Amino acid sequence: MKVVESITIRYFRSVYTLTISPCNDITVITGKNDVGKSNVLKALNLFFCQQTDHLNGFNFSEDYSMLRKEEVKKDTIRGQQFISITVRFLRGERMKNSLPPSFSVTRRWDMHSLDYKETTDVHVRMQQYAKKNKTRYSEKTTAMFYSMFLNKIKFIYVPAIKDARVFNDTVNWLQQSLFDAKNKTILDSPITKANEAVQEIVGELQSDFKTATGIDNFVELPNTLNYAKGLLQINTATEGGIVSIDKRGDGIRTHYIPKILNYVAENSKDIYIWGFEEPENSYEYRRCIQVAEEFENRYCKSSQIFISSHSPAFYNNPSERKTVVNVGYEKNKTVLLKDVQHLDEELGYIALYQDFIERVKQLEKENAIKDESITALKQSIQQRQTPIILTEGKTDAALLKIAIKKLNLNDYADWEIKPILCEKTTNNDALIKFLNEIRNNMSSQRLVIGMFDRDAKVETSIDSKLCDIRNEEFVKLAKNIYAFAIPVPHNRAEVNQISIEHYFTDAEIKTEKNGKRLYLGNEFYCTGVYKGDEEWFYKAATNVADTIKVIEHESKKFVTKQNGDGDYSLSKAAFVQCIEDGEEGFAEISFNEFNKIFAVIAKIVNHCSGDMQGGAFYDQL
Repeated sequence: MKVVESITIRYFRSVYTLTISPCNDITVITGKNDVGKSNVLKALNLFFCQQTDHLNGFNFSEDYSMLRKEEVKKDTIRGQQFISITVRFLRGERMKNSLPPSFSVTRRWDMHSLDYKETTDVHVRMQQYAKKNKTRYSEKTTAMFYSMFLNKIKFIYVPAIKDARVFNDTVNWLQQSLFDAKNKTILDSPITKANEAVQEIVGELQSDFKTATGIDNFVELPNTLNYAKGLLQINTATEGGIVSIDKRGDGIRTHYIPKILNYVAENSKDIYIWGFEEPENSYEYRRCIQVAEEFENRYCKSSQIFISSHSPAFYNNPSERKTVVNVGYEKNKTVLLKDVQHLDEELGYIALYQDFIERVKQLEKENAIKDESITALKQSIQQRQTPIILTEGKTDAALLKIAIKKLNLNDYADWEIKPILCEKTTNNDALIKFLNEIRNNMSSQRLVIGMFDRDAKVETSIDSKLCDIRNEEFVKLAKNIYAFAIPVPHNRAEVNQISIEHYFTDAEIKTEKNGKRLYLGNEFYCTGVYKGDEEWFYKAATNVADTIKVIEHESKKFVTKQNGDGDYSLSKAAFVQCIEDGEEGFAEISFNEFNKIFAVIAKIVNHCSGDMQGGAFYDQL
């Protein structure tokens, strides 16, 4: 939705004079850091809301162009100190016979005045329009509809840092929308019935958020006698119960903000314009692409959106609906740069892409090696008779081997234990695919057991008749081929999403070597900030905060200081090696909980030999 056709800014902060034209349904202002991108959005906020940003009101001495300030010291132009912002509007189909198709509004702030002076060409243009279309012109009527038009515009500024105050302001917009005339019955109802009405009204919003994040959420009235004067409450569902979104990290709240604003705009007769800074913040790149598509293909249908961003997810692929403006900083002022073709190189993404390409090539080499190893494994299964346990990853296999030694499980000493790593899939999918292949194409008498973690759902892609193996102690897939998900250890009775590392205590998982260790997701806020006294930071914390997921050292994903320096995380492979080498602190780590795994394996052996009947047995595969 386009209502602003162009913007001209004079003498505001880093902007000396700047015109953006034409504006579009979505206009992306991009460029390097500290070139003045956000000042364009703050100028719009000043024009519509008389504030420069979310927290600060207008202050002429602080917001006046430094470059212009130096100029006015000269006698020739002394006294001409002002800030002006001109917006050219398109009326569209609104007020068709009462306003011209387009008109400009200039608001000017002088040095010694708190209020702006407004000028417009609406009357001149309306006279021209009336003459051309042979309609009547009334100065009074035009003035009335001019005021009505401007009053209908609601500008919402969302800063780069979307803290609790920003979120609460967003919720306030939602509340105003709910309590408008059409939903007045909410205010006249008891709180239980009022909440039912709220749930019905915002059901689509809640569903939208659930689809995007996987998190159940509930918009509710404040539990007070006069709930109309309180702020709406948004609660989320967690494994530990219902948690207010106020107590979740900035990343979760950030997901909600554009969805709320879009809901408000879609359900309002007003005209909404967003000034949205860095919408990519708090998103991993894949999700960032999805959010960019939501802005372009959905949100800008009900609102005109101005964005500052340096993410290729937002500035790539200009379209009929999207305009990309590249700004720079030259000669002490923000200027328009004509070149938008080399933004990736200018912003450093070329180097990033090159690194990505190299990593893809390396993965292709590794996958070729893995495919060869898979072929060899198939041959081994056909030729050998000793049982084999197949795991999702190397760590699982290594820890099982150590457990056999630590627990003196001599019956398993000659068993093969192999990880399955093949093709461009998750380890989970790779194991499923391998089991499916060997059950259909091999006739071995060898006992084959697939062992899955419980940190991800094992889907029934092997066969539609198979249930989620987490619901059974084990399942039989074919003759001599079984699968099971590692049972929940005693020390993790309160959770079900576990990997094999969770068979150790939290203290054992956090055992250090040379200042490095494994971490747990619940040690960090969604923002990546460490919850303890140390200044540690984990940039990929958004999806692991409030969980016990083990955080290890991965390429470009590891624990640093908050300034990005240092490397304080250990890899799982290094953790296992420390145990195997009996290094100080690691030699004492207990493997007692692993007895639960081998108890399941023993039952599988007995079932295979016909000595017991248990587990989930499927004959028709």
